[in-house]
Amino acid sequence: MDSYFIVENDQPTIQRLRNFTENEGIAHCIGTADEYDTALNSILKKMPQLIFINMDSLLELPWQFKQDIDHYASYKPVFVGLSYSKELAFQAIKYDFFDVLLKPLSEIEIRKTMSRYAKKKLDQNPQKKICLQSYKDYQYLDIDEIIFLKADNNCTDFHLKNGSVVSAFKTLKTYEEVLPDSFYRIHKSYIVNSKFISRIQYGKSMCSLRNSRSKIPFTKTFMENVELINNKLSSKACQSLN
Repeated sequence: MDSYFIVENDQPTIQRLRNFTENEGIAHCIGTADEYDTALNSILKKMPQLIFINMDSLLELPWQFKQDIDHYASYKPVFVGLSYSKELAFQAIKYDFFDVLLKPLSEIEIRKTMSRYAKKKLDQNPQKKICLQSYKDYQYLDIDEIIFLKADNNCTDFHLKNGSVVSAFKTLKTYEEVLPDSFYRIHKSYIVNSKFISRIQYGKSMCSLRNSRSKIPFTKTFMENVELINNKLSSKACQSLN
């Protein structure tokens, strides 16, 4: 479980962050501080992966604090700003903050930030296998072998490169949240591995896949994901325009 440190003097903000992460079991707080040198020393000593920092009034120069951490730390932590100001939020992005939570903190905004953080870690360290668990039965699939996933009521069918189909007793949304960024949901019933897409037919709202005779439909609801796939594939292809 990842650790985080809070540089903040507002107790309701601190408590809301701690309550959320403890209840969800996604990270643990290893300390708080409301003074520059104390915070800097604690972070360099304890090396949390994630740092929440008040950008409004606690530190005179929050950007300098981040630069000091980046300069002295032997690793690169992720910074999340805490602020009442949208203007400061925009400025924080320029200084390479991962995200900014606007006060007063809401559960949904904390959840979105932590979900993005989890996805960032996953993208940086992509897993090679996925575990499908049913009671005491554990089955491991190579992620690179998965061509697409299809919803079947409350189950999900994994269609593999070798032509086999493996069923799992969880919903499609469960796997949508944990698969790496090469997987896109393009239909309420389908997630595709973009590495296997060989053709996108907008007129027929259909994707063709390598190593599979199946053609996967897509809908307007997920058109943004289809565009992301097309842009990603186009950037790596030699184009011949007719």
